[in-house]
Amino acid sequence: DINSRISLPAAAPAKKSSKKAGGAPGDLMGNQLGAEAGGEDASNARMQLNSALMRVLRLPLKKDDVVFNVVQSELGFVCTVSLPCLPGPWNELGWTGEVCTRKKGAQESAARLAVLALHADPDMGQLLGP
Repeated sequence: DINSRISLPAAAPAKKSSKKAGGAPGDLMGNQLGAEAGGEDASNARMQLNSALMRVLRLPLKKDDVVFNVVQSELGFVCTVSLPCLPGPWNELGWTGEVCTRKKGAQESAARLAVLALHADPDMGQLLGP
């Protein structure tokens, strides 16, 4: 049971990104993600998120394990990703990325924030490894 393997932090509200990642909206924070997420290529944060979750859960992901909620506004697309596959309080959190001109860019932005949060947590980081 994953709850017995992980000591989880206290619940926190959904996180919103207020910082610019550098570059144009929708661009990935390649250097920061690579440095903070184990040196992996930042070309696809969604793939990195899926990989991280499979390492934590030690199971293949199912369709509803990662939920991307994309909303379009006059400014572009914004996405919030949630991870209902993780035990509480992680399954109650959401990471909202930057406004992007493309739906895929918005998903990547949100996924990047979720990956960074997982790696920043001491217990999750230990499960994810270097």
